[in-house]
Amino acid sequence: NIQKILEERHSSVRMTEEQERVFVDFFMPHGVTPKQFERIEQKARIFKLKKGECLIRKGDKLDHVYLIINGSTQAHILGRRLTAASTNSETRGDQKEGGDSGAW
Repeated sequence: NIQKILEERHSSVRMTEEQERVFVDFFMPHGVTPKQFERIEQKARIFKLKKGECLIRKGDKLDHVYLIINGSTQAHILGRRLTAASTNSETRGDQKEGGDSGAW
């Protein structure tokens, strides 16, 4: 419905500074509207991991999407680091063979 789309694009959304940073850095470049981000944010669960703590392991059932907003990630298979599945704030968005995982 075009009416709903227009209303959503012109609706007002209040964000904290941190929410705005996350929206601008990770969602806005992909065409997500502030209203869509608000709905995602309402369902999101924020948690912190300690350095070296594992987020997921090979074979784990994946039923969530994880967004890393601070820090870096590393992926390993058989002790070898996978550069296309690893990222940090300095390399986020770099084009590497196989791509960069970004924060996702």
